[in-house]
Amino acid sequence: MERLEAGDEALNKCLSALSRGELIVYPTDTLYGLGADATIGGAVEKVFAAKQRPIDKVVSIAVASIPAAEELVNFTPIAKLIASKFLPGPITIVLRAKSELKFVSKEGKIGIRIPDNDFALALLKSYNRPIIATSANLSGGSNPREVSEIPPEILNQVSVVVDQGRTKYSAPSTIIDLSSDTIEVVREGAVSIDAIKAAIN
Repeated sequence: MERLEAGDEALNKCLSALSRGELIVYPTDTLYGLGADATIGGAVEKVFAAKQRPIDKVVSIAVASIPAAEELVNFTPIAKLIASKFLPGPITIVLRAKSELKFVSKEGKIGIRIPDNDFALALLKSYNRPIIATSANLSGGSNPREVSEIPPEILNQVSVVVDQGRTKYSAPSTIIDLSSDTIEVVREGAVSIDAIKAAIN
């Protein structure tokens, strides 16, 4: 495991690790994420093993932009509106998938993140493929806002850890299912549901 401060060297090391199907830890706006290439089934399996997470509990993915997300999922009108107001930001939107991704799709849906973090966005833009976006903790464990809060069981299984200090928010992303024309709250997190509803009314 190589621990680096956020910067060009860390970016290049992450790109190399991801392309080899290895795991990384990277900063987001909410928590530290455990990342892998979401299109490599074996790499995604490593994420579940590292987190000791049940395989039927799917994980979200991160992309660099709304156009990148539109290649993977179908945006409803309400999803387009919310995305334009809150992304990049601490929201995960669940939408109908255009194609299945193993361990990421469930019931034909995928959770999408566009984190408001310069390093994460640079990584996603440079890699140009979706990256797993799940917190770098053991399943059900506390949320890591600093590298020091990441369990050794996770750190022992990653190739690169990118340290950018404390994350911007103290809560995980808010997850909303927008696969239909309604807002279904899956998890309230850094953005309140009232704020989301106020923004669209």
